[in-house]
Amino acid sequence: MVNRGMKGRICMIHNFTLKRGGAERLLFTLSNLLQSRGYEVDIYVLEDDPVECFPELRACLNVKAVSRSFRSRIIRSTGTFIPVTAAARIVSAIQGRYDVIHAHNFPANIAAFLATKSRLRGVPFIWGCNEPYRLMYDPAEQYRFRNYGLTSACGRLMRLGLVKLLETSSVFDRYATKSAYAVTVLSEFTASQIKAIYGVNPVVIHPGVENLTARANGQLVRDKFRIGTSPLVLTVSRLWPAKDVATGLRAFNIFVQKVPDAFYMIVGDGPILDDLVALSRQLGIEKRCFFIGDREAAEIGGLSHFYAACNVFLFTAIDEPWGFVPLEAMCFAKPVVISASGGPMEYVQHHLTGMMAKPSDPNSFAAELLEVFQYPDVAAKMGETASRVAAAYSWEKMVNAYDQLYSAAVT
Repeated sequence: MVNRGMKGRICMIHNFTLKRGGAERLLFTLSNLLQSRGYEVDIYVLEDDPVECFPELRACLNVKAVSRSFRSRIIRSTGTFIPVTAAARIVSAIQGRYDVIHAHNFPANIAAFLATKSRLRGVPFIWGCNEPYRLMYDPAEQYRFRNYGLTSACGRLMRLGLVKLLETSSVFDRYATKSAYAVTVLSEFTASQIKAIYGVNPVVIHPGVENLTARANGQLVRDKFRIGTSPLVLTVSRLWPAKDVATGLRAFNIFVQKVPDAFYMIVGDGPILDDLVALSRQLGIEKRCFFIGDREAAEIGGLSHFYAACNVFLFTAIDEPWGFVPLEAMCFAKPVVISASGGPMEYVQHHLTGMMAKPSDPNSFAAELLEVFQYPDVAAKMGETASRVAAAYSWEKMVNAYDQLYSAAVT
């Protein structure tokens, strides 16, 4: 690497940093740790919202946005279906010299490839792929996108056209991926997807988890929402169809028939919030449900208070690539009920560190929730075992792995 009194200069590329999510948290946490190791890091993104997206993690970071978050949602959504254009816009903003390009997710891999042919000619790039872009490769996700929240044939046809437009970028996506020095993934589950789609062997690098138990006050949440000592089920999630929070609501509707004083708290933001609120009314459980936005959660003091307040953590996401929030709940020795799919199966063992339910099956989730409450001693022991498992995942291990990968890439 170039010797400037530092280990090297890293060009991070990401698509949008507009909301709080696992991908954004990983980007900022890794960048901070790399800077503490002597790297200089610049983060290039298409659009950025420094107020909504982890302001507490970016104080020492140099985030270079092509534009701030002023465009309308319709324009932004349409733009995501022309990823090559979006990638080119990111590349146009890159200035200076770098030793390694680290692209995060899609279409950052295309941007990294374009950069190596223009502004950063010959610089090696690494693609950190949380998951292959679902709307291009996952028929189930395409189906949810085409139909979720729509009743008109015209609307479904329009969305089908957008998916077909997006699929034209798969050639660029595959070529860029094969041009990367290395592809990294968060879990063995995602590694198997990468091998099947791209024919490359990725490097599995697990992210860490922050243990926030020392600063947690669950009573604060219970007092604010007047829950008292009632049973509390918690979900923390981006409100997006693949997170399948609707199944969580339907499962709670079944569960609350057996445990009528229980409450369900859903913390997170996303485009299907109104649909989920309407579903809670339709099920007749709106008085037992709380929808808490990211900003309100931050004003209360952060997620740690919510984890501490709950009795059980419910995670219904379908084929989640990793799952930060179940691990965080496990740090608090909380029993977790997860969907038996995706990355969380790597750290949750049924009846040992958590409970697994059949994906998208409300009756299965309700049965697992009920078992947690029927056998509190078993649930407590399960939570304690889970906390020890969660403690094994370290951000330091992750940054060590990337440190070695960067060194290998430039030599």
